[in-house]
Amino acid sequence: MYVSIDGARMREAREKKEYSLGDIATELGVSRRSVSKYEEGGTSTTIDIALKLEEVLDEMLIEALEFLNPESKEPPTLGGVEEVASDLEKGILSMMKEIGFEIFTTDHAPFSAVSFSRPKVKILTGISKSSEQMVKRARIMSSVSQVTNSKSVFVVNGSIKRVQIDSTVLIEKEELKKIRDPEEFTCVMEERIESGRKK
Repeated sequence: MYVSIDGARMREAREKKEYSLGDIATELGVSRRSVSKYEEGGTSTTIDIALKLEEVLDEMLIEALEFLNPESKEPPTLGGVEEVASDLEKGILSMMKEIGFEIFTTDHAPFSAVSFSRPKVKILTGISKSSEQMVKRARIMSSVSQVTNSKSVFVVNGSIKRVQIDSTVLIEKEELKKIRDPEEFTCVMEERIESGRKK
């Protein structure tokens, strides 16, 4: 998944910390020229590098993904449920669709789809069995959801020991089968987010 960097903000944060382009390049493991291009704007980078850059400069730098902006309409380039790769994804996204969500699948992203329940409510939706890779993806989804003003959820095939990773809510596949509509789904998410805040 590729994202755009706010070049002006990046330059300001870098100069404030008195880092050179070379310093940043070394931290990120990329060329000095790449760092220079990020600051010039118009160049995309991977979500992993962007998150590392935010960590180094202690600044929010990722620009909102266009199709996740509250004002934007869903683009025709996003696919439907039938276009996802795995049977697990197809099965769970079909369940989400039956509940009442409108589903748009994504390529080259840490999440499988974006689920829409009503205008301006967009949920980044990941699907996987429980694993270390799932935890990493859930953390990335949390960061992306903050930037894009979206919610994020991971539907897990199997049992889970926790109900939240950062701001990404975890829901078991078996739990999903019992949910009747988008409102109930959203309530479950909000309850788990609230529970996470109290800990």
